[in-house]
Amino acid sequence: MTVVWVLVGIVLMVFGWMLFATLRLYIDTAENQYYVQLKGLMAARIVPSDDFFHIKFRIPFYTFRYNPFEERKPKKETKKKPKKSPSAKKKKKRKTWSTNLDLIKSLLATFKVKHCVIDLDTGNYPLNAKLVPVFTLLNHGPVNMRANFRGKSYLFLEIENRLVRFIKPAFKYLISK
Repeated sequence: MTVVWVLVGIVLMVFGWMLFATLRLYIDTAENQYYVQLKGLMAARIVPSDDFFHIKFRIPFYTFRYNPFEERKPKKETKKKPKKSPSAKKKKKRKTWSTNLDLIKSLLATFKVKHCVIDLDTGNYPLNAKLVPVFTLLNHGPVNMRANFRGKSYLFLEIENRLVRFIKPAFKYLISK
């Protein structure tokens, strides 16, 4: 019986760790680093390669690669189940776009921007000159935007969240159905 309680405790600890672990999106075009990470549990990194790029996944004790440009073998066809008549199907209440957009907005609002640096050159001198005062007005907090005339563009973005922050918007969405 104690073994069962120990296993339940371990599962609850891992679940709690997942809820409170930091989810991080990191983009740095100067260093060519792009990854998503759930600290301590998993990471997915885009790595440049001969076929443009591949994705490297890392979970505890295991690392593997996925090449999205590699040809896959076709799967064997399985027997399809006969479809039920339309009258037998239960009618589901359709969700409107506005409710789905409300959920998306509320989920995006849970993310925190840690750092955002945009250094942009459009290649058009008059447009760059017009962007200078606009970017100056938009610079506040962790956001730093600049227009340059050097022909180089750069993006550094670091966004963090915790999965536990998703619970409140998801709960509100489920209740409003």
